[in-house]
Amino acid sequence: MAAAGLSTDVTIPFDVVSVGATGVGEVAQRVVAALATTGLAVAPAGSRTYRCTRRYRPTWAVLLGLLFVRRAEECTLEFAEHQVRVTGRLPGSTLDIVRSALRPPATPRYGFRAVAAGEGSPPGRLLDAPARTLPATVHKGALAALATPAPATTVGQLVAVFDTGEQLPVGPLAIIGRDPARDPAAGPAEAAAALVKLTQAGFSVSKTHLAVGTDERGVWVLDRHSTNGTVLCRSTGEVVHCEPGHPVYIGPGDTVRFGDHSFTVCPAERTERVR
Repeated sequence: MAAAGLSTDVTIPFDVVSVGATGVGEVAQRVVAALATTGLAVAPAGSRTYRCTRRYRPTWAVLLGLLFVRRAEECTLEFAEHQVRVTGRLPGSTLDIVRSALRPPATPRYGFRAVAAGEGSPPGRLLDAPARTLPATVHKGALAALATPAPATTVGQLVAVFDTGEQLPVGPLAIIGRDPARDPAAGPAEAAAALVKLTQAGFSVSKTHLAVGTDERGVWVLDRHSTNGTVLCRSTGEVVHCEPGHPVYIGPGDTVRFGDHSFTVCPAERTERVR
């Protein structure tokens, strides 16, 4: 049960560079993906406009036993160069989510380490030095220790650029989480999978949250029955809630959000390795 939302007409300013985005489109994707995790149905309504629909059962209807009664509320998000206008009816917490998604990124919250097949989990921190933000155009190489050595970058390869700036070359299979584990019953591909640990991620990320892999059709992401789910925000603006255990194919420009964190798929030829 829930209370009706509040009538809202608010303009929230933002700075694309401070937010760490490459343009207004990426800012919009971040906000839309954050709202989608709350249960709102979000759909494009224009090139920079999105409509959010909330369906709920009013408190009074529950108290009277009228469980068939449901209500729907809508709000609209209109993105401009330096601001987003939010109009319509929505819970007060929705504006907090929008503002949070528009805040500049904090100091990196986690570091990464890829663990090769057969390697145990070392105790304590998984990075020798504190994690640090890297420019999105730089490849630190901290994630390149996959089950086999990473090949030289070639045109057509993809990398997953995490919200810390660190990058993971998209290989046959990588399992991502706070303390990911392989499923011994899943076959040889799983046994050879890289384990990518988010060493300082909070509990919004499950121990084994999601997997990223490739096959003859392309690159896919698969939610590994995580607690908070995995949301795909396509470059077209479409938002897809990944069904646990079912792969969803992704492409360049798509952003995958899991818990409070995310990565964006980018062509490798647009990155520069630091040696």
